[in-house]
Amino acid sequence: MELEANYQTADNFIRSAAKHDATLAVLPEYHLLNWVPHDEKFKEACGQWKEYLERYQALAKECNICIVPGTILELHDAGTEDEVLLNVAYFIDNTGEIVGRYVKKNLWGDIERLHLTSSSTDAHPVFDTPMGKVGLLICWDLAFPEAFREMIRQGAKIIIIPTFWTLADCSKAGLAVNPSAEALFLDSMLTARCFENTCAVIFANAGGPPGKGYAGLSQVCVPYAGALTRLGSSAEGMAVVDLDMKIVEDAELNYQVRADLARADWHYGYKHGHEAKTCLEHQSFRRFRKHLNIREARFATRLTHADSLRGLSSVHTVQLEPVELRAVPQAVSEVLVSHENRFGVDGSEHTRRRGLSWDLNSCKVSTSSGVGGNGRLR
Repeated sequence: MELEANYQTADNFIRSAAKHDATLAVLPEYHLLNWVPHDEKFKEACGQWKEYLERYQALAKECNICIVPGTILELHDAGTEDEVLLNVAYFIDNTGEIVGRYVKKNLWGDIERLHLTSSSTDAHPVFDTPMGKVGLLICWDLAFPEAFREMIRQGAKIIIIPTFWTLADCSKAGLAVNPSAEALFLDSMLTARCFENTCAVIFANAGGPPGKGYAGLSQVCVPYAGALTRLGSSAEGMAVVDLDMKIVEDAELNYQVRADLARADWHYGYKHGHEAKTCLEHQSFRRFRKHLNIREARFATRLTHADSLRGLSSVHTVQLEPVELRAVPQAVSEVLVSHENRFGVDGSEHTRRRGLSWDLNSCKVSTSSGVGGNGRLR
């Protein structure tokens, strides 16, 4: 497996982001290993999660930059009855401390449910970061408005979502009705979430060669404006976006969504309590031991055009080419995201990378991606 190679690529990308005065660097979901649970080396590699998490912590401190290292697959209690595999997103501050941890709650079909353990009934946590209160979601979590409301009620104003979403996620019946159904789904959800919660949503999705099934559509959404930047095709791209958080505050003054949520007579109940919990007690998680034959989709994180981040102030977004990878942007003063995937959605071999960066407050967002060839797990 290209675990170390992927880490080194991410390391280089983060260092480049720091040189551009980035406050936060964000990597994609599955950026170290991709999603290949049927590979014979996969489980062993997932057992190395702690080593790489600690290296990201050291890197954050050395470069004085916050890091959200996409998601890290964690294998706990390997070989025992309590064995669980978790898909985890962390927020590491610029001193190297972990200030946020979130285990993916809403798993995508049997592809993930047969292998991963969900955070289940644990509440969605909100974290105090150098950027303010931030919430983390992962990919399919986006489809559930309850997740946003739970975090907004706790004061989150920025929601960061690393994602790997393809056009192939739609059924044949759905595609027959609308070939662009997944694009409509993503655009509609992202716009709705920022309006209905008066928050900023940072969404970075995988991109790839046209015609290969990638959805792309990476974007940063705020109330009033909707997508400040939107990569309208699946192709690789890079962009920088100025995100003025005053827009979020003005929207709240106008719509008063948060104010209504805080009212004593608020009439909608929640399954979870106001206090967020983190998933630390793995013994309580359900365990799945069935196996699913899934086509191998591999990827490797790779640095891309970091130099082009300098001086950019226009609004764009990026797309990556992953197969089980998702990229998400965020940052207070600049966020960088990069990733590369090895196998296309259709099984063809090719590699793509992408990077993202932004500035929160006057948040700049930039993304980039590239294509290469030959991808094997090793």
